[in-house]
Amino acid sequence: MGPRELTPVPEPPEAGLVADARYVVALVRARWQRRAAVRSVDADIQKDVIALDRILGDLGRAARSRKLADRPLAEENALIDAAEAHVDHAERAGADVQARIADEDSRFEVTTKDLAAKLAAVEETARVAAAALAKCEEERRVLRERKKQVDGRQRQYLRSAEEREAKAGKLPMGADRSSLRRSAEELRSDAARLEPERVDLEKKLATLEQPLSAAATQNDAARADLEATRKAQGDARAGHRHRRAELEAEAARQARAMGDAAAEIARRLVTLGTLLNLNRVAAPELDILYVRVDGLRTSIAKRERDVERLRAEASRSDSTAVARGATVLAAVVVVVIAIVCLIVALR
Repeated sequence: MGPRELTPVPEPPEAGLVADARYVVALVRARWQRRAAVRSVDADIQKDVIALDRILGDLGRAARSRKLADRPLAEENALIDAAEAHVDHAERAGADVQARIADEDSRFEVTTKDLAAKLAAVEETARVAAAALAKCEEERRVLRERKKQVDGRQRQYLRSAEEREAKAGKLPMGADRSSLRRSAEELRSDAARLEPERVDLEKKLATLEQPLSAAATQNDAARADLEATRKAQGDARAGHRHRRAELEAEAARQARAMGDAAAEIARRLVTLGTLLNLNRVAAPELDILYVRVDGLRTSIAKRERDVERLRAEASRSDSTAVARGATVLAAVVVVVIAIVCLIVALR
């Protein structure tokens, strides 16, 4: 809603409470409209200011391209030269950091592939060593189980033989005594026949100790190598993350420095354009920009006057009439609320 489309600010009524209430309503509406209009005009002013800065920047760039170095412009030109040098330095530094990041990624990729290949080989070695150790342990377990069975049978034979000898010793001379002693001898013979098998099992167990120890040593070494390789992988990843984070932080710092320098150049170009506009140098391409600057400044001044007028209109009121009208409106609201409450209570 433009300033010309606004409802006029009402004049204070001469008398009457109803007129005061209508005055308050009309005044609130007029103020709301003017506040909205002020916000709209302020937004237009901001757009004009942005456009003005852009044109002044164009003037500054035109001054740079024409190498205007008159006394009022010399200092800003020197500062812009320094800011451009900062941009070039930050750009070169940023490109160097990006190259270092690419080199770090490439080296990490090679390291990752090498460690992955080594880990696969170490895992296979560890698997073979573990299988060899398990085979030796299983063989020892089987041999121990067999020896345990043989030992148990031997002890059983000998115990039975002793029991029969003892029983025979309690009997009188005769066939039963002789039979028990022959049976005891047979049991001892059975126990003796198991001795070669028991000795053979002991030899096999003794022979197995050396390869079992070697398999255990190889398994321990393979497991240690496996853990070391996995740790090397983790260290490589952690180191890569750390180095890349440092490089990315440096790249971000250079990007910020380049952005700050570019923003400074933009600001100083506006300042340079402002100085050139104040000390106008005649040239066809510059005259066009001068005209646009004058037009925008005229538009901004007009809109600022509109804002002052709208704020002045919004602040104009009759405090006595406003107080009476507000009291009337508050009383009406109270009465309406009371009627509504009464109707609800009756229901």
